[in-house]
Amino acid sequence: MSFRGKNGHNSLRRKTPVIYVLAVIFLTILFFSNDFGLVDIQKTAIVLAVGIDRENEEFIVSSRIAVPSSSGEQKAAADSIQVETRGDTVGAAIQEINMKTGWYPKLVFLNLIVLGETATEKNTFESLDYFLRNDYMSDDCKICCCEGKAGEKLNTKTTAESIPSLSVGKILSEHSATTGLAAVTTLREFAAGYFGVSNSGYMPVLKVDELSGGASGGSSGEKEGGQSGGGQEETDSGGASETSQGGSGGESGGKTFSATETALFSNGVYREKLTKDETFAFLCVNGGVRLATFDAEYGGVKYTLMIKKSKPKIKFFVDDFAAPRLSVSLEMIAELQDVSSSQTIVEIAAPGKTKQAVLDEAGKKLTRLIKSVFEKSRANNCDLFDAGKRLQKYESAYYNAYRDNILERLLFYADVRFSPAQ
Repeated sequence: MSFRGKNGHNSLRRKTPVIYVLAVIFLTILFFSNDFGLVDIQKTAIVLAVGIDRENEEFIVSSRIAVPSSSGEQKAAADSIQVETRGDTVGAAIQEINMKTGWYPKLVFLNLIVLGETATEKNTFESLDYFLRNDYMSDDCKICCCEGKAGEKLNTKTTAESIPSLSVGKILSEHSATTGLAAVTTLREFAAGYFGVSNSGYMPVLKVDELSGGASGGSSGEKEGGQSGGGQEETDSGGASETSQGGSGGESGGKTFSATETALFSNGVYREKLTKDETFAFLCVNGGVRLATFDAEYGGVKYTLMIKKSKPKIKFFVDDFAAPRLSVSLEMIAELQDVSSSQTIVEIAAPGKTKQAVLDEAGKKLTRLIKSVFEKSRANNCDLFDAGKRLQKYESAYYNAYRDNILERLLFYADVRFSPAQ
């Protein structure tokens, strides 16, 4: 037994150098074939955001591409250029990036899609289906729309970030949705609504706002051509335009983005828009809000409430008279944050002891806003509250009879109650 064990040990020792040699050969081949799967930034256009506009039947794609900064700089700043391409399809337009820049477009880092006004006037999935088919990008990227041209919005320099798409990403964060500031949606969520029972969807409306006082930061924001950003000059026909370090200046200094309004879509086409207050009301129902502010007025005095927690409940059923009903109830836990008139030191020290009359007025105001959201969605055949899906799930016996006109038949009820925080 010991003899065989000794031979086995010697055999393993003889094989060890061979194993090491094979491992070195394998790693060498792997390195020289694809650099271990790493992205070669000298040959690849890393697309961070895409703006889509339409001109007749042609698609105009504005791609925001990351540009590496010099490693020799003490403080290297992120930078980007914008490349405009055209094609009969979005996919064809994106492939034009290679011809214009010499870089192969890579969408694995794409986190924002902006649809221009002309793209939303027609079926938006004529613009979006390419991204659903792409296996190398995430369907979790944010989508939004805008008035005017998407390319212009993506080329707007702001004081917040040197790369515009990063600035947009901040206002379309999960925090913005939780606090009721923006109805954030992703490509996957919008596609689920479009291809689902309701054929409806929504997305935030991106706007450019001027900062009061003309605030600006960073460098002067002059345009540079030549070798910067792969040697692409800014042209009227849509070459590459450069974002300067500092992110503001020139004609777009002192600007910032907002997305407090919400666009409603039916069958992929833009129909109507929710106001800022209506967007807040919709978000209260659609998942609830937390640490959000809400204004109310009582006795000529304006109050600002801090919503600590919200508990939405939605109930759908068909009553004894075969009428479909949708009931929305909200319980809001809030405390006083500020008031337009002076208060005593005792009132200031106890923000949780808010007057019940103020809370009642806040409940009435939010109830009116929720009803306004529903009526606007009903008028535009946009099933925001998923009545069709609830009909199929909970009252399937009526589905075939009601599915085509469920919003017209639906009886809607909303009730909001504010309670003081303990």
